[in-house]
Amino acid sequence: MFYQGTQLPPPNNRDSPDYCVPVSPPRIKLRDGRFLAYREKGVPKDQAKHSIIIVHGFGSSKDMNFLAYG
Repeated sequence: MFYQGTQLPPPNNRDSPDYCVPVSPPRIKLRDGRFLAYREKGVPKDQAKHSIIIVHGFGSSKDMNFLAYG
């Protein structure tokens, strides 16, 4: 509890030198207005021999780890 009490809140002022712009993941806008976020992993695109797209349901996130053995 003491540790939490001594922490400063994040700066709210954009002019502050400590202000950080929130980072959002790459995403595309769907026709119905929703956004689909994605994450790319692996070797650079120009070196890739194959592309694998993993689609998941509501109970998961783009940050899941999928193990692949080659």
